Amino acid sequence: MGKPHNGKDGLPNTIVVCPQHHAMFDLGVIAIKPKSHVIEYWNKGEDKKTSKLILKHKLDPECVQYHYRKIFKGGSK
Repeated sequence: MGKPHNGKDGLPNTIVVCPQHHAMFDLGVIAIKPKSHVIEYWNKGEDKKTSKLILKHKLDPECVQYHYRKIFKGGSK
């Protein structure tokens, strides 16, 4: 992530998503749960939902945790 977050560059902080899902990650609508690595997301007027994430590389746990705490939880209020 760019400013003000200044996320790490490189594969451990990278997932490939379409532009729509990229925006949803940036807005805190969807996130990767740090321990289970499932996608957690909000639907307007509904409870949180989850979907399985299949990765071909290991993500940096610190980066996943940061996004989940600062962006997803902050964006969901």
